[in-house]
Amino acid sequence: MLMGSGEGYFYYVSVQNGHSRGHKGLLVPIFPG
Repeated sequence: MLMGSGEGYFYYVSVQNGHSRGHKGLLVPIFPG
């Protein structure tokens, strides 16, 4: 899922956790060159 922000772009990567029913989210800041 791609999310946009006012200052920059952030890639939202959902990671499945086998030890939990929920999902963990990882925000990776992307700087446009």
